[in-house]
Amino acid sequence: MGVGIGIIGPVEKKKGISKKAYGVWKLEINVIDYFEQKLGYKVVVENNVKVYMIAEMLYGKGRKVENLLVLKWGLGIGKALVVNEE
Repeated sequence: MGVGIGIIGPVEKKKGISKKAYGVWKLEINVIDYFEQKLGYKVVVENNVKVYMIAEMLYGKGRKVENLLVLKWGLGIGKALVVNEE
């Protein structure tokens, strides 16, 4: 069992570092270390818009297409792109 965390802003996925979660914190934070200590489970972290795109490719209309663009508009603007299923 594990925990997946989608966080706004740039993420260094392999190290689990949130570079700057706009409106949440300004410094680099090691999200994996913090939450694994608090929760006691393995943690993975990714940018929130990439998480939306992955979910769409696995469970949504993205299952039927080779190319997909996910745009997020709100307090910030984000995008994730899949071309030729990669």
